[in-house]
Amino acid sequence: MPKPVRDNRRLALGAVVAIVSVCVCARIYSELAAPDAESARATYADRVLAWTNRSERQGSYAAVVAGPHSTMWAELLAASGVPLPIESVGATTRLVVHDDPSVAIDESPDRAVVEVVHGTPHAATELRWNDLVVPLVGVDVVALEVTGEERVLARDEQGAAIIVIRPSDRGVRIRTGVDLAALVSRLRFGVPANADRDVDANHEIQPADLAPTLAADVIARPFADELVAALLTAIDHALPCALPRTRGLPAGVDSLVVLTSDQDFADDTWVLEMATALADRDAHATFLLTDPAIGLPADLNRATGSAPTLGRASADALFALGHDVGVHPFPRTIADLAAHVGAFRARIGLAPLAARNHHLRWMGYLDVPRAEAELGIAMNLDTMPVCDGTRPCVGFPGGSSQPMMFVDEHGARIPILHQPTSLDDFSLRQPRYELLAGAARELERAAHRILDAGRRAGVPVVLNAHPSLFKFAPSWVTSLLDAPGVRAVSAGDWLEFVLARRSVRVPNARCGAPRPTLPAGVAWR
Repeated sequence: MPKPVRDNRRLALGAVVAIVSVCVCARIYSELAAPDAESARATYADRVLAWTNRSERQGSYAAVVAGPHSTMWAELLAASGVPLPIESVGATTRLVVHDDPSVAIDESPDRAVVEVVHGTPHAATELRWNDLVVPLVGVDVVALEVTGEERVLARDEQGAAIIVIRPSDRGVRIRTGVDLAALVSRLRFGVPANADRDVDANHEIQPADLAPTLAADVIARPFADELVAALLTAIDHALPCALPRTRGLPAGVDSLVVLTSDQDFADDTWVLEMATALADRDAHATFLLTDPAIGLPADLNRATGSAPTLGRASADALFALGHDVGVHPFPRTIADLAAHVGAFRARIGLAPLAARNHHLRWMGYLDVPRAEAELGIAMNLDTMPVCDGTRPCVGFPGGSSQPMMFVDEHGARIPILHQPTSLDDFSLRQPRYELLAGAARELERAAHRILDAGRRAGVPVVLNAHPSLFKFAPSWVTSLLDAPGVRAVSAGDWLEFVLARRSVRVPNARCGAPRPTLPAGVAWR
């Protein structure tokens, strides 16, 4: 057959395929962009309003007194279910954290005092609390002299006591030779000195460059979250009645997956196929839209050629299925973030609540989350295990998965939630299908281990799956969703729960008072 004839037939076939695709997509949109889309859009708008008008109620039973890391201590407690601390100690304050030995805190039969001890730094690399091992990075450690009334809770790798407890009829006092808030801050937010440096030599400036590099087996469990939980549990066991705390996951949920999907140039058909497959399992996700999807130029890796856009009809189809949308920009400068959010608002008609930067692009220390907070974004998902595409990207970055506000180097809270991502399918970018299949099986096994660790610790597991990879290797995701007791929700769903949890107030925390519960009416669709 002559070449021109073959080319004409190919063009004709391509035109038919294109027409059929348009018709199929139009039918999908007409069926999915039903009245449910309008109510789901309204629900999302309510969440935007709730975040904008959020109020973190004061007047709880806990107090953090002075100290350079007092704000971070407050965030640790809030992330662990303790209602946000007040600034001063009152008669009903049951939990006090301080690091000033000159401050006299009266003990009472049901009060716990946590004292951060300062002194001569002691060389230590690990904190060991029973089977929990926590790397000690970027903080001073003080070895404690143990009195006859004290019991050791944690030691370093050399056996020196670094956290001790002394229960008595006058309350409980814990002394810790390591400032846990400073430690978790270093693990989650890193240090300013690493800003704008490619510390891990992967040719990208990312959040991972700020924080210490931890081995895969270390971040296989959320050790930082477990450490704070162990501290509060030790206090509960020593007091006549437990401290009031809200649960880290919704009632009746033992294993929670927060689903996100970086759109990354996938066209509407692939996005909707993935969205439908998830909805069939009663799973909801947040689809994060890359620059060209909302009409902006493609990023540096896609400088030429066409790229798919996602319109209002596609967004409504996602809403109708129970999903929501957020932003996935590739900023060259901080100002680009505002342009991306503006384009998202113009195209989708809503403000974005969740963000993950394409390639985890990062500028400065906490400049990206600070700029996102000013734009009204509620949740930053950038922090995740970084790998080279040859092994599964799994783990709890910084040993943590609890959402908390960013806290900068000056101890100021940035009003945007830092939510680490634990699972990503970057390792599925393989040149041949047989390699893809093997990588998918390996990722699936690793993902189930992470899911089990999150369940044991009572923390969420954030999963990111790209539509272009889900199309060819969905099993690693669907096997998690089909696991017994798993609930899969979008970042917007998760935000609603987190806001409700952070707004809880405990007017009376004395023994015999009812435990706090989430406000009435908080439920996921």
